[in-house]
Amino acid sequence: LSYFCKNGIPFGSGLGSSSAAIVSGLLAGLVLAGKELPVNGKETLLQLAAQVEGHIDNLAPCVYGGLQLGVFADERWSTTAISTPPNL
Repeated sequence: LSYFCKNGIPFGSGLGSSSAAIVSGLLAGLVLAGKELPVNGKETLLQLAAQVEGHIDNLAPCVYGGLQLGVFADERWSTTAISTPPNL
């Protein structure tokens, strides 16, 4: 098995290229293994990706979209969306 993934996010730019690669790799692995993760409540994909990346500054927006606030408490990451003005 081999696959090719082109990441259009510039490497080393702070825009989340590693987060996009980690999340897409985890999702591809889950699909290939025939596994599913719970979507709501446990933020399981976020927890797995954070184990690889070490922080969620770009992971949370990659998984959930938009502007996200991340907090580490009780041995897990949680995140919530922050509203932004529509013209921003």
